[in-house]
Amino acid sequence: MPQVYTINITMTPETVMFLSSNGFVLYGFKAVKTTNQGAAPLVWFQTSSILLNTQVTWAEQYLAYLSTSPITPNGTIAVSSAVAINLGQTAVVGQDGHLTAIAQGTPSAISLSSASFQQWTSGIALPGPDQQPSPLVALPLSGDGIKIIAPIEKVLLLFAQTTFGAGTVSYKSYAPGILVDLTGASQRNVSYNTNSGWNSGGGAWATPVAAQQDLIPILVNPGS
Repeated sequence: MPQVYTINITMTPETVMFLSSNGFVLYGFKAVKTTNQGAAPLVWFQTSSILLNTQVTWAEQYLAYLSTSPITPNGTIAVSSAVAINLGQTAVVGQDGHLTAIAQGTPSAISLSSASFQQWTSGIALPGPDQQPSPLVALPLSGDGIKIIAPIEKVLLLFAQTTFGAGTVSYKSYAPGILVDLTGASQRNVSYNTNSGWNSGGGAWATPVAAQQDLIPILVNPGS
């Protein structure tokens, strides 16, 4: 069975009412690590379903995806095809644009390779609530070499009044947020208040993220 992760967000009734009545949306971004210079972070999910106890849950079930959408600021990456893939495997794009997962790859990472020099946008995704791919990162892919992406169990959460959908290319944080590290843990508990912001109870696994902060060093190549 794949590892399942959960972040529990608790809020007061006053906070929930303020967020809901003022059109705030909960945004989630998930971190990866890649040295590809053209890689861009994407909105993993957004939801207007804001409850006193809101859960963000996902399983370690990855997909490699392919798209013809260009990587542009605030542009949306539309998935055209995807294939289930495990860590240590490689997703190969054939001449017909069909993705195939093969056993050879880099341990603890997902590799992407193309048999042609046609320009693609590619990356890794997680299944959404409707089981459709929800991309985490976008990078250019052609026949110029293998791209390697290592998923990291870090999630950025924030509330904002913007209307960007899942798959949106986002280089800056829309609002103050919290980066939650689940490395070595399956669950974390945080709270949010409109007056005081995010709170992790002093947990060293949480890092505040400022509004308009650059997301590349946080979500695409953290630690590099």
